[in-house]
Amino acid sequence: MEETGSDNKKLNYIQTALVEKEMSSRVLGLCLDIHKGTLTNWTNNITQPNLENIEKIAELLELDNYKLINNTKRKDTGLISALVAEYKRLTNEEKMGLYVTVTKDGKTKKTYNPELQSALWDFIENFRKKISETILTDPVFIDKYYKDIEDKERLDESIFICKALPQEGKPYFEYLVVNESLGEDHFVARFARKEDAEAYVEWLENAD
Repeated sequence: MEETGSDNKKLNYIQTALVEKEMSSRVLGLCLDIHKGTLTNWTNNITQPNLENIEKIAELLELDNYKLINNTKRKDTGLISALVAEYKRLTNEEKMGLYVTVTKDGKTKKTYNPELQSALWDFIENFRKKISETILTDPVFIDKYYKDIEDKERLDESIFICKALPQEGKPYFEYLVVNESLGEDHFVARFARKEDAEAYVEWLENAD
């Protein structure tokens, strides 16, 4: 099964790999019994090969699989934990069912609840909008435990580093990278060493 490319975004590097290996797509298609048109669509990123075909191509070219696909770097913004909490709220408090029963052409089947799907995607879009509007100021290092920081020391929409409170039965990480714009007690990451936390903040500010 093929996946259609999104606006011809370069999702695979098959053509690049073929050039580097000095191999023609004709030979690749012949060896793996891939139709010329199909392979042309893949190398032009019009459609995408499935994982099974990526495995076959990478094996023949003697490359790691990841060399053939676009490795998009993404930051963990806390979306998933927030999304799971919203799903529980919608299904438990709002009583939205996961499935609904629909009848079409005299046949009845169970399908995902479109109202629930729409509500979750609205939540995702609003969350991402909030993150995109977050302005990172110069990181502030506060030599206090997070719970002891006074309100006046917390800057809206800022990233700062502070000490973490020890938790019984859990590994102790001394330095927290905190993003106040994501809500109270939202830790972006935590580290044992202050310099690692500072390096992570620098990466956050420079990431696309």
